[in-house]
Parts: sequence; structure tokens; C-alpha cells
Amino acid sequence: MACASQDDLAFLSGGELVVHLATTCRMADFEAAAHVLAERDRKFAKDEAALKAVLADLDAARAREREVAEARSKLEAALTEADILRKKCEAALDARHLDNAKEMALLLGAATPDTIHQDESREEANKGEVNVPDIIGLNVLGCCPAEAGEMLERQERGEGGEVEHGGGRGGAITERQKAVEEGEMRWRSLSELCAAQDGQGEGSNKKAVEKNQGMSLGYAEKLSYREDLGSVGMPEMFDSPKLLQGKRSFFCFIRADRRACNYGAKVVFTGAGISTSSGIPDFRGPKGVWTLQRAGKGVPDASLPFHRAAPTLTHMALVELERAGLLKFVISQNVDSLHLRSGFPREKLAELHGNSFKETCPCCKTEYLRDFEIETIGLKDTPRRCTDKNCGARLKDTVLDWEDALPPEEMNSAEEQCRAADLVLCLGTSLQITPACNMPLMSIKNGGKVAIVNLQATPKDKKASLVIHGLVDKVIAGVMCILNLRIPPYIRIDFIQLLLRHTVKKKCVRWTLRVTSIHGVRAPLPFLQSIEVSFPERPDMKPVVLMEQPFSLQRETSMTSKFFMLLTLNFSDGCGCSSSSIECHVNFQNQKESFVRDRSLVLQELKCSAERQCRSGQQSILKRESLPRAETSTHAFVTNVVRYDAEDVKVVEPKGTWMDSSSSNLTKRHMEGPSGYSASQKKLKS
Repeated sequence: MACASQDDLAFLSGGELVVHLATTCRMADFEAAAHVLAERDRKFAKDEAALKAVLADLDAARAREREVAEARSKLEAALTEADILRKKCEAALDARHLDNAKEMALLLGAATPDTIHQDESREEANKGEVNVPDIIGLNVLGCCPAEAGEMLERQERGEGGEVEHGGGRGGAITERQKAVEEGEMRWRSLSELCAAQDGQGEGSNKKAVEKNQGMSLGYAEKLSYREDLGSVGMPEMFDSPKLLQGKRSFFCFIRADRRACNYGAKVVFTGAGISTSSGIPDFRGPKGVWTLQRAGKGVPDASLPFHRAAPTLTHMALVELERAGLLKFVISQNVDSLHLRSGFPREKLAELHGNSFKETCPCCKTEYLRDFEIETIGLKDTPRRCTDKNCGARLKDTVLDWEDALPPEEMNSAEEQCRAADLVLCLGTSLQITPACNMPLMSIKNGGKVAIVNLQATPKDKKASLVIHGLVDKVIAGVMCILNLRIPPYIRIDFIQLLLRHTVKKKCVRWTLRVTSIHGVRAPLPFLQSIEVSFPERPDMKPVVLMEQPFSLQRETSMTSKFFMLLTLNFSDGCGCSSSSIECHVNFQNQKESFVRDRSLVLQELKCSAERQCRSGQQSILKRESLPRAETSTHAFVTNVVRYDAEDVKVVEPKGTWMDSSSSNLTKRHMEGPSGYSASQKKLKS
């Protein structure tokens, strides 16, 4: 009988192995069996070690679970403590707003330290109850500065009781009775005013600021670190009724020039203060971005994106002043692109510090205005390239970092206009950033004048012919009223591109629908939240909701099948309407005709329709390009309509509208910008 091999013995169980050895009783079989048993022992030892490792990992995982549970309980406790602390902070903030109101009353001369002390004593005696008749000065603050001035003038004429010429507190019983009747409403208005103006710079809408504070913060965080930011957190000031006399002098100067506008040039120099009423916070105000950063305080995240900010009353007034021939040039230190969104001509605008929504080609100098914020700052390369077939260079952002020099073209044109100006009007700027802050003074050397409108003192106040401490929108609204000029509404138009491609496979067609930006397939569509695709006449075709960008849908249908497709575009926060729709009739057997409509004419029709209907949501097709296997079309949508009331200095937001861009006065050589801008001598592309 032949000897069994080790492989044969390896398949035998323990009992079978014993029987085999007892039967054969050969030495070779015993040696083979010994090898088999030794191999089994090694395998058992290896399995045992692996099992111990698994058990150790299981113990470690259980320990981590216990640690996570402990951390969760600690976090819940910390959140509870944070909520308690937040409530305490809110109570302290309310108390501080009351103190700020009293300080403002002292500043405007509407109350004296003695009366404030008396009010505090009465409040303490009444255990927190507000004695309205004793805070008439604060009730005056419930009005705007101009209304307060009118009230004091009436008092001086004897119509509303006597008042001290130094701005002292009024003592008329009639005014006290009026305060009793309207005190509660005035006090509520005052609280809202203090909350809105505390750190807002030139703004007057606290809710908008809370939503948009992340805008300036995002730009500031992109800047390189700089220790010396100049003076920040300076107190805000409001002029007394004497401001009215200064206003009259200023208005007369403008009206005189209107009669002979060809003999003088008006230049406006703008800063962050003209954008605060759109919800973009300033940098150096009591609650400016740099002020809070220096104090080690954070800024809340914005719930409204930067790209949805709308031009303010001042922005739109400057557009009308330019159209009327009263304004020759605007020099801006802002990067928010609101001047271009308002429709101010690009060739009459110098953006000294760049534009967060603009890219430029370093080779052919073509400018590309986007509807989304550029990813970088510091004149760095961006992900996109120049669309010129003869160029194709990598584009660069235009926003300057601290170490970057001012762009020569912008700086040279700004200096030239300042030297030739007979008036440089500085709006909402602290005039601290060099060399830009020295440009307005160039007009003085040639006999011109400088006027400054800002809530804070500036280093150039002593050299200015007129300084007004007040809200820019208020001052400019007064200018427009005296000049009898209408402030145009702001109408924003956004664009999308539809691409429908198909391939034939036997008797069916595989087609793909893509909704993209006009700035490129990979560019974002920031104003779109989702797209609903439905087929009203085809119940066999299931509707779908596209939630993520890039928006794309792929289906298969019969080659002979015709269908009607409805696209419902759901707009994001900040748009004036919730949605708009596009109707598409699809027939793959018949190729549609290509066409290109007059862009400026289409956009003008959309604006007229939006202004006439006082709402947004209108849409129109601009062009269509049909190929045998693909169809591309470009569509325009009115996404915001904002009206401005110069008399009440209010932003009227019609039903179905809210914010942002467009105009047909802008420019460029080849094509228009993303919001209906047309261009001029500078090449501005979408």
C-alpha cells in the first residue's frame, strides 16, 4: 500500500487520521501526520491572534462611543449656557441702545445733561417705566434730521413753543402733550433708529445689515493681514438744524452750474458709506468690519449673498445726474460693483480698488463683468480664460490687496478728472486710504472746491468748502428734489443658457438638457435655487426637480415623439419673485430656425414691462442657435425691481421684486455685460 502524501492527509479529520495511521503503521505516514498537525496548530494560533485584535478594536470603538456621548452631553450643557449668556447680552445691548439715544440727544442739543439726569432718576423711581413727557428731546430724534430741524425752526418762530437757540430743550406744554400722545410710537422708532445707525455707517436698515454683514467680511478676510488699518470705530455725528443752511448753499451752487453746465465739471468720489443702506456694512464705523475685527468680535454670516445687493438711492441718483449732464465722472473706492449694476457708464467710472465681480485679460485688456463674485483677490489668475479667439489668455481678478499699486489707467483718469473739476463731492468715505484720499484735493489747486458728506469726521474736513454730517441718501435725495430730477428705478436682469443635445439610437432618442450660465458651462448660477422640469401633455413622462448645479437632465424617448416641456426656475433668496418659467416644444425630427434678436431692444422692453407692471418675473429669449444634434438658446429674466422715493427717502420694493442689477447704459466693444450693460471705449464682456 502506497504512502499517503501530506496533501492527502490534510483533508482527513482527526479520527480519520488516527484510523489511517493504525491501519498502515508506516513511519512515513506518521511523519506526514506530524507535519499536518503542526500546520494546523500554526493556523489556529494565527486565527486566535486575529480574533484578539478584533476584540481589541471592538473595545476601542466602545470607548470612543462613550467619549462621544460624554462630549455630546458637555456640548448640550455649553449650548444651554451660551443661550443664557446670549439673553444676558441682548438685555445689555438694549440698555446700551438707550444710553446711545441719550448721547445722541446731547449731541444734537435736543436735551441737556441735567434733563438726562432727571430722566434717569425718574426711570429708576418708576422701576424701568419710560416717562415719555420728560424725553421730548429724544422724541425729536425719532424724526429724521431734516424733520427735527423743521420742528426746531417752528419752535423758533413761536409756532411750537420757545426753545433755546443753542439747541436746548423745549419747554412748551403743547409739545409735552404731543409727546404724551405720540411718545410710545416715537420711542419705538428711536430704538429702531439707534439700532440701525449703531455701526452702520450711512445705512438705515438694520435687518439688511444683519443679513449682509458677511459680504464685506468675506472681502476683508481675503485681504492679507495688516496691523495698521488707520482710525476705526470713530463716532458718528448728525448735523444740527444749521445743516439746512449749508444744504441751501450747496444746492444753489449746483443749480447755478446747471444753468451753465458746460463751464464746470462735477466729480463724485465715493466710499463704503454709500452702500450701507443696501445692507453692505462699512469698515470703519462703530460696527464696521475692521472695527469689530480689531475688537476681536466676529461678524454674523450673511443670509443674503453679496451678488444680490441692490444699488442704493445714491447710486441711482448719480445715474440720473450723469444723464442730465450735471455729473461728469465718478471715482469709487468700493469693490461691490453697485455703480456698474446701477447702469452708470463704464467709461465715466474709475474703480480704484477693483471690482469683486469683474475679471480682466492681461493681454488684450478685455473686461468681463460677472453675476457671481470672483474667487480670488490680489490680481491673481482665475479659472477662466479670455474668449477672444486670437487671445485665450488666463483671466485675472481686479481687486487690489494691500501691497498692490493702483491700476494706472484708473488712477490716471481719476487724477485728470479731479484736476479739471470745479467741484469734487466726497460721499460716504473716511478719506484715509492713500493715495486715493488725496485725489479730491487736486481740484483745490486749480480753483475748484471739495464738499464732504459723511457720518464721521475725515482728515480732509478742514480743506473742504462744505462738510455735512448726515446720511448720504438723505442729502442726495434733497439734491434731486431741488433739481426736480426723478430717481430712476433699479431693474435687474439675469441670464441663463439652455442646451439641448440628442443622439439617435435605433428607434429611440437619448437627449440631455443642461441649464448653464452665459459665463461658461462651469460658472455658477447664483440666482437659481432649483429647476422643475415637467411634461404637461405627457403623463407617461415623469416630472423631475433639479436641485444641484450644474443642472442636467437625461432621458430617452421615441424618435417620432413630440412633447411639450415646461421649465420652472425657482429663484434664490434676494430675488424679487419666487420663480419664472420657460416653455419648450421639442421635436427631434424638425430642426428649428436660428435667430439673434437685438439685445439692447429686448432688454429695454423687459425693463419697460417690469416698470409698468411694477413687478419682476418677466422673461424673453435673446437668441437661438440650432444644429442637427444640438440646440442652444439664451434667455433673460427680470429678477428685481426697486423703486426709490426721494421725498420720503425710502426704498419702495414692489410686490414681486427686491434687489440687483442691470441697465443699458454700460459698455464695451464686442458684447454686453451680464446684466444688460452695454459697453463703450473699454471692452466689457460677459
